[in-house]
Amino acid sequence: MKNIEPFMHDTFYHVYNRTNNKEALFKDEDNFPYFIHLYRRYLEPFVHTYSYALLTNHFHFSISVKSVEEISEVLSKIKVAYCTVPMSKYRFKENKGEFIHDLISGQFRRFFISYAKSINKHYNRKGSLFQKRFKNPILNTAEKFTWNQYYIHHNARKHGLVDNFLDYPHTSYSHILLDSESFLARDYLFNWFGNKISYENFHLQTLEF
Repeated sequence: MKNIEPFMHDTFYHVYNRTNNKEALFKDEDNFPYFIHLYRRYLEPFVHTYSYALLTNHFHFSISVKSVEEISEVLSKIKVAYCTVPMSKYRFKENKGEFIHDLISGQFRRFFISYAKSINKHYNRKGSLFQKRFKNPILNTAEKFTWNQYYIHHNARKHGLVDNFLDYPHTSYSHILLDSESFLARDYLFNWFGNKISYENFHLQTLEF
């Protein structure tokens, strides 16, 4: 995973990637929840997730890497099988920056490989599925983070898949508005926008890309 932004604790990112040759990323409806299932297995212990969109041949996630204290606590409990970085307490203590970058980028790599292997096995497919280098630009201003939520939830409209973003089912928007338990950082988002109504009103605008 070369040429990506360094993953740092307490930092916000827009992570996205697409398939090779615009191949379908999701072959049938069951693939969508399975993709999120694998994402949660490999990334949820180490990142906060604010939004996502799963499109025909690519995906988007808005995330932040958890704090050093949170990651340290997770590493003391997590099963090694779900983590690509050796559980070296010395390395984490002496060089947290390098360790955290290798940890998060490695977990994304493992997530991609796991999903691709499942698709290959189920659909009698061979070869790589994703482009080799995913993108992870840093959301280093309030404006970038705010716009990123809109951009991700309206991405299907941007690509002409729907006229109204509410008609596209494979984003985090409807899940954020539900009262049920969620892995998404709902409280943070509502506080960021002021409240739930302000969050909704922001998304219900028709803004140009």
